[in-house]
Amino acid sequence: MKTLVVYYSRSGITRQVAEALARELGADLEEIAEPAKRAGVWGFLKSGREAFLKITPEINPGQRQPSDYDLVIVGTPVWANTMASPVRAWLTAHGSSLGKAAFFCTTASSGGEKTPRDMAALAGKNPLATAYFLEKKVKSGLVAEAVAALCAKLRQPAE
Repeated sequence: MKTLVVYYSRSGITRQVAEALARELGADLEEIAEPAKRAGVWGFLKSGREAFLKITPEINPGQRQPSDYDLVIVGTPVWANTMASPVRAWLTAHGSSLGKAAFFCTTASSGGEKTPRDMAALAGKNPLATAYFLEKKVKSGLVAEAVAALCAKLRQPAE
């Protein structure tokens, strides 16, 4: 199955999980990028505000077309108990063109179960799988088992 892992990562935590998934699945990888960086305290505050207000910011065009893939896995950090605003923008632009989909998030504390459901609803997709990864486990290098479990779900034949 031709697979694409698409993600946004402000701090690098979601990037680590996305890269691990792409390696495990032999998938292509694409980062959702923006014209401006979200560095420092102002970037943090802007990010939380946009997520809370469900703003869809401008994002750069990607290099890959999600419609060219059998499966697209979308990853986001949790901001203000929901998906990051750049991921909201990407799903708004590409959600309807997804075939099979899966969603994951990384979180410092809360929003882990809710956020992938919100992503699926925005994309209008019933996902093959969802998952969330705790930031402290990612930083400690303890996510290999959780990544493997998600990949195993994705490799199961559709019922």
